[in-house]
Amino acid sequence: MKKKSWKRILAVLMAMCLVLIAGCGTYTEEDTSEGSESQAESSESEESETESTSDTFTIAINPWDTLNPILSTSNTDYDIFYLLNAGLFRYYYNEIEYELCESYEVSEDECTYTFHLRDALWSDGEAITADDFLTTIEAMLDPEGGSSMGYLFYSIKNAEAYNTGEITDFSEVGAYAEDDNTLVIELEAADDFFIETITTYTLYPTRASFYEEAGDSYGSSADTLLYSGPYVITDLQLNSSLTLAKNENYWNSEDSFLVENI
Repeated sequence: MKKKSWKRILAVLMAMCLVLIAGCGTYTEEDTSEGSESQAESSESEESETESTSDTFTIAINPWDTLNPILSTSNTDYDIFYLLNAGLFRYYYNEIEYELCESYEVSEDECTYTFHLRDALWSDGEAITADDFLTTIEAMLDPEGGSSMGYLFYSIKNAEAYNTGEITDFSEVGAYAEDDNTLVIELEAADDFFIETITTYTLYPTRASFYEEAGDSYGSSADTLLYSGPYVITDLQLNSSLTLAKNENYWNSEDSFLVENI
């Protein structure tokens, strides 16, 4: 995995999302620097607009299903998650880049992955830990949890058995935290596509206490979400638009905000 300038990477990130969202709404940006041509002038759509200042931008977008990554099955939702959340890795076109994972090792039999997490914060300033990834895995595999995407983790030891109710103790699933910054995942068998799977269908962290307190309202408003990615929602117009701003607590926030860095 090659390391790139995050200034360029986040530009690509945003460009990818805006291309994906193009069928749902329209993105335009007002460049505040002198002599720059506003992208709004070249917008071809008259149906919706995205307004931008130096520190926020608004996306007009077709209805999304849910802003809860654990329950979502929608591509539109995933486009939004891509901006709001950080995974172990990110996918940029044909390359996988490190994100919350700083490094990892694979055992000789290729069945055990040990991920070493960088120091990173949630948008409210609390540390993101290995347990937060376990919360997501458990919630997506919980047969009573409402997720239909648990099968994505079936390569993990005993994941399918837990998801189908054959076993009921999550501690038997091959995923655990050695410490706050070390996540270990054991597979049923060697899987050459495991990293690609947890990157494409991104394994995002979820803080258990916040998720449980929010309950069914998780993701229903800007205040019922925690953010681990480069952006936070500052205003949400249901099934219409989202206003996003830089997440100052994002691990690489200095080089991550589109408007400031392009």
